[in-house]
Amino acid sequence: MIFSPQSGEFAENKYQGLSQRSPRSARVMQNFSDSDAENESDAARRYFLSLGAGTHQVPLIDAARRLGFPVVAVDRNLKAPGFDAAAIQLQCSTFRPRRILEMLGENMTPVPIAGVGCRSFGRAGMTAAILSHALGTPGNDLKVLRRFQNKRRLKALLAAHGVPMPVAYAFATLDERDALRKARGPLLVRPAIGHGKLGLRLLETEIDRKRFLQIHLRDNGRLLIEAIVPGQEVTVLGVVQDGRYAPVCLSDKIVSPAPPLFIELGHDFPASVSGTERARIDLIMQTIVTATGLRCGPIVAEFILSADAPETNREDAQATAPRDRTPLLVECAPEIGGEYLADVLLPAAVGRVPDENGANPLHDLYHDYFEELVRLYTGGVFRTQKFFETLAHPTRQVVIRFVPQQAGVIQSLALPAALEGHHGFLFERLLKQPGQRTEISGGNLDRLAVFALSAEYSTEREHILKSEADDFVRAIQAQVIYANSEHE
Repeated sequence: MIFSPQSGEFAENKYQGLSQRSPRSARVMQNFSDSDAENESDAARRYFLSLGAGTHQVPLIDAARRLGFPVVAVDRNLKAPGFDAAAIQLQCSTFRPRRILEMLGENMTPVPIAGVGCRSFGRAGMTAAILSHALGTPGNDLKVLRRFQNKRRLKALLAAHGVPMPVAYAFATLDERDALRKARGPLLVRPAIGHGKLGLRLLETEIDRKRFLQIHLRDNGRLLIEAIVPGQEVTVLGVVQDGRYAPVCLSDKIVSPAPPLFIELGHDFPASVSGTERARIDLIMQTIVTATGLRCGPIVAEFILSADAPETNREDAQATAPRDRTPLLVECAPEIGGEYLADVLLPAAVGRVPDENGANPLHDLYHDYFEELVRLYTGGVFRTQKFFETLAHPTRQVVIRFVPQQAGVIQSLALPAALEGHHGFLFERLLKQPGQRTEISGGNLDRLAVFALSAEYSTEREHILKSEADDFVRAIQAQVIYANSEHE
């Protein structure tokens, strides 16, 4: 059967080799015209394989097409927006690499693949590794990606290679349980395998720790327990080529100090770090790449910059001088990253902003970063010079803000008209709709809305844009109405 995105219907296919399995089986769908299918030159074309065709995958699909690669998109959802831009559509789970390979070979002429791209980590990322190996395209070994699955095991590996991080606690032996019980300060407990700031717990007192140990009699390795370190948090976007790390973007991360705890409330570019601190982060990132064996692709990481008191004599005049902080690794993963950093913050930081008439060229925001990734995935070189210059000498300031949730059913939620009229407006989006329920324990997934602003960068005026963004957040929160809420 041939699927037509225009009509949304299937029609009989005169070409042999497409899947004729039962409705429960995955289907191959194409929007080739007859002339395309019969043109022998098409057999020589190489395609970009996109694992996923959802909204987050569209920038990668668009970038591949701009570079001249027809796209093979894989997704279970027939209505995935990326299917409209794909030359070949495969309705299949991105968790089934063997079936995807079968479907690629079911045409009369097997589909030649130049590269495999995926924005997700986890199981979809594993599929990308398997397919890139099978198809002979650039990618990482499956065993390398597996090292990132369990945060606890990963951080133990990285600690052995000298990567600084918050103090971690285990509770398998009597000595470990005793050390956990006597630990000073609050501790953060989170799943070793997880995302989105879900399943977080605080152990603030010795009573909390004793109760935790009474409940958890065995340490099965599924929990990561670390000391909470005060300090500024930053997010790093980078790229790995032939085992060498290069920075792409560094931004401040704003984290909620009140429930819902530790969710991301915002990101600011440029990051307020010194050149020495940025260089230390780059060295740590290279250590992570070397220790894990990463060879190719994007990487994202989060750090806390810890400011320890200088050990100097009080009479020493240098004792009061600013001291570079120590970057402590919070987490990292071999993925493009979300939070609108790659889609909005990064392209705006390198100069793509609304024009003088206030038009929002959001469709142009994907140009540089995603095209460079496609080049990398297809055997080319990711050119880092422009990103390096932006980090060293920023000319644009970019602010992303999220609106945190309360507990209850949303009755009314809207964004103020003044937001879109702001001189530095980039984009806005409701993440929840009236009628939906949100929970304090819902983490990042239950945040209400997001928006971004930009302005010309100057150290004297950078606080103004941040203050205006925070004012918009408060204005949105003041207008949110919850039904069946403890906040009523």
